[in-house]
Amino acid sequence: MTSIDIARRVRSGIAGLLATTTLLGSVACSGSDSATGPRNDTRDPAGTYALFQVDQKNIPRQIFRGPMTFPGGAYYDDFTFTITGGEMILQDDGDIHVAIDYKATGGENELNGTSGDDGTYEIDGDQIYISSGGGGSVGSFRNGVISLKLDLMNNGEMRTYSFRYVR
Repeated sequence: MTSIDIARRVRSGIAGLLATTTLLGSVACSGSDSATGPRNDTRDPAGTYALFQVDQKNIPRQIFRGPMTFPGGAYYDDFTFTITGGEMILQDDGDIHVAIDYKATGGENELNGTSGDDGTYEIDGDQIYISSGGGGSVGSFRNGVISLKLDLMNNGEMRTYSFRYVR
């Protein structure tokens, strides 16, 4: 397992956040227990949103366990991939940066890393439209929480990633 193969697979999945069309998200919680409280002001959504849940479960969250073959030919009978953190930064000028932290384990090898991507966003009511390159995605934006359905492993399994406003 090389860090390049893993980073490429995750980067491709994160690029899906910015390039796959019509992804629909749903908010997992009705309020906020963050120190900053709920954020209902969609006129100024700029700020940092920390990844706090995957499929309505707190992170760290294992999103894959099973056999895995990488493009370079490396194969693992028992490969695990765990999301350990992440953030989404919405800037005043409409730019967005997304970073996902992960831990990948295969055999005796373990890799901790971060993969990210950039694009633009627009808020309309309780929806966020994110775009980059040749496509876009749609997620929910409610009470300071952005939720998106993503397939970070590129294995056909969509999971809901929820980011909470922190500052």
